[in-house]
Amino acid sequence: MPSAATRDDVIALYSDVSENRVDVIPHGIKPATQPTPADCERVRTEYALGESPFVLHVGTIQARKNVDKIIRAVQAAAEEMRAPA
Repeated sequence: MPSAATRDDVIALYSDVSENRVDVIPHGIKPATQPTPADCERVRTEYALGESPFVLHVGTIQARKNVDKIIRAVQAAAEEMRAPA
């Protein structure tokens, strides 16, 4: 299970499954696969990203992925952070 909520749902849905048989194993990546600062700098230079924050979406662009909504949300958040308090 990737989350405690999913674990709880499985236990509630399948009453014959004992709680101690359902484990939460979070998603993650191995430290060896994390980029080094040099890797990050190379990518920022290659794609002319400068120091600006960015969101990287790795996947297909399909309506069910809501990529357009993600883009609008990031734009709105950026505008909100720039607005004077």
